[in-house]
Amino acid sequence: MKKSQFISLGILLIAVTIFIIVGAFGRGDKDPVVHVTPTPTPSATTQPLETPTPTNEDVTPTPSPTPTPERTPVVFPTVDKGYVSSQSTETTTWYWGVLKDENGIEYPTFNQQLNKFVDGFDYVFTNKIDGKKVVTLTFNEGWDDKDNRTVEILNILKEEGVKATFFLTKEYMNVEANHDVIRRMHAEGHQLGTRGSVSRQLQTLSVDDAINELLSMEEKLQEILDDNTVRMVAYRHIESFSRRDLALVSELGYKVVLWSYNYNDWGVLNVAEEQKAFNRMIDYMFNGTVFSFSASSVNNVNLLPKLIKEARSQGFEFIQIDTDN
Repeated sequence: MKKSQFISLGILLIAVTIFIIVGAFGRGDKDPVVHVTPTPTPSATTQPLETPTPTNEDVTPTPSPTPTPERTPVVFPTVDKGYVSSQSTETTTWYWGVLKDENGIEYPTFNQQLNKFVDGFDYVFTNKIDGKKVVTLTFNEGWDDKDNRTVEILNILKEEGVKATFFLTKEYMNVEANHDVIRRMHAEGHQLGTRGSVSRQLQTLSVDDAINELLSMEEKLQEILDDNTVRMVAYRHIESFSRRDLALVSELGYKVVLWSYNYNDWGVLNVAEEQKAFNRMIDYMFNGTVFSFSASSVNNVNLLPKLIKEARSQGFEFIQIDTDN
């Protein structure tokens, strides 16, 4: 190799060495480039909501629904027809009187002749509560009530806060105009009882026909009230009754309700006669007196507020018939 070639090669090596040294020192004062994939910042729309852990203080218990009591349709008792037929068909009317006890205190009573008709049956003559002064109001319906006296009586009872017992006849129930009145009696908490039919009293019918007569009235009541869970709870005769009648109605589950006071209230009384009738009511107001009034009588519309006021002034309370005992 020629001398000139050695010189050229040496110069080349020196140049390369200088280039390498300059390049190394030129990048040494700079941060190295590191390629890092950036982590995205969560946004409000992508960040999941954190569900708080409930505490005893934060939890409001959900109240349990109040159960609705079940109401079952009425099932009428099976009548022992043999027992009913074995009872006497001799009839009597109901009447009562007043006696004095050994202390001179008067009380309502009835005699032994009537006792043979009612003995052994579940009946009410007086409606007493021992240790209290109580009386009971009962009202009798007949055919219809074209003058709406019953509505006036219901208005008085509602205003005074008194519950009574209404005895319905088949004829009264068959008048469509009376249906709203019957619904009102029931809705306002008055007891409903049956009197049977005005024209076909029980003792004039066979046992089967008498049963059908009373149960047809029950069906009519359920139709009027649109409720097959209700029934009439008591029975009151219209004119006369027999032991067979009482046996039949007792077998059907009615409480026999007699009375310990009534008066001739179906006529129109003048002022003096009304006052006399009112005085008699007060005279015969004892613990347990069961008043029997016509629901279509204008006399009773006039006298009822006075009777309620006077009874309360004497410490009496008004109660309904206990039909469970």
